[in-house]
Amino acid sequence: MPFVRGQSAESASADIHASRFLWLIGIFVIALMGVVGLKMFFSHLYDELGVRSTNERARLFIGEELVSTLLQIEKDVYQMSTLNNATAQLRQEKHIVELVDKLHHDLGVLKNGGKVRQVVYLNIEGHDQMVREVNYKPDPEAQGYIMELIEIEPLLDQIVVKTAELRGLVGKRMQLRDSGDSQSRIEHEQEISVYLKHMPPYFFRLN
Repeated sequence: MPFVRGQSAESASADIHASRFLWLIGIFVIALMGVVGLKMFFSHLYDELGVRSTNERARLFIGEELVSTLLQIEKDVYQMSTLNNATAQLRQEKHIVELVDKLHHDLGVLKNGGKVRQVVYLNIEGHDQMVREVNYKPDPEAQGYIMELIEIEPLLDQIVVKTAELRGLVGKRMQLRDSGDSQSRIEHEQEISVYLKHMPPYFFRLN
């Protein structure tokens, strides 16, 4: 009888130890799953932040490219007023139209997503240009600047119109110089000067 009791006590103790061991195993597995889950969560969060950071840098890059292109257009417009060759004037107008098309494209990328390309011309032997491209995906939760883009686009179309008008004025100046009519030429120079005075406020508004 004592032997049976001792055996029962040992059996109960073994069961308790086995139960505790199983509990420890269970706790360990749950803790391990929790650690793995947290690691996956933070890894996903880190990747998402990385994507957002890259996308935000792309948006800033596109904004800088827009401003740079606008400044180049402004420079080209004023340069056109100094050209005295019809071929050079036509080439300058074509270049301005190409820059306006690029502005439309880049604004479209800001609204709908896509790729923006920047070309930097270098004075390095063996390297004529450097090209940089960025991909951008608009954030549906941050669309506040879209209204500004909608306001800018119609102004861009005016650049093409103003450039054509300026080329017409400069072309007429060349004709007046050949005609020898100094009075008409002076009056026309004043007309060009007045036209150019209206350009800075326009570009200031765009920038």
